[in-house]
Amino acid sequence: MKLVEEFRSVDFTGNAHDEAIRIAGPPWPTAVSVHILETELIGPVISRDLAKRDGVATVNDPSRVAMVHTRTRPAASADWAAAAGTTLPQGADETWFDHYYFLLQELRAGLGMGVVPELLAPEDLARGQLIAPFGFVESDSSYLVATRADESRPEVWAFRPRVIEEFARDAQGA
Repeated sequence: MKLVEEFRSVDFTGNAHDEAIRIAGPPWPTAVSVHILETELIGPVISRDLAKRDGVATVNDPSRVAMVHTRTRPAASADWAAAAGTTLPQGADETWFDHYYFLLQELRAGLGMGVVPELLAPEDLARGQLIAPFGFVESDSSYLVATRADESRPEVWAFRPRVIEEFARDAQGA
């Protein structure tokens, strides 16, 4: 069995893989069986110290805070603002990274504010190292597991419940 995790849309043509774990939004391809694991929540996060220093508590607060973005989700800030029905303060500077891993490192270091999926920062938020002063909102994407709808091999279908169970366990903090 082949499993793939990537940012591309769900596509099983060419038989490159049997199962896909994605963050994606509808519409789903008709030949794909999709199980939604969780709706994604996104929001701006910032280090507690930087928020205190620059007075960032609400979206109405003026800010000189640098905005930090990721190329994997270049529209994350605009998506959050649209879903929240507001705008983000305009940062003094902008920094771009290829991956959320680097973006989160920058935020932990207190070098800016960035919109991230809540699922990527639960420990930072629980410890109070990062805060989400404007909250999280549902994005138009969900975490999902997808299988070719006409898949007949039992070993492929047996994998899905394990993914669902593991995702639920992680969501409960176990």
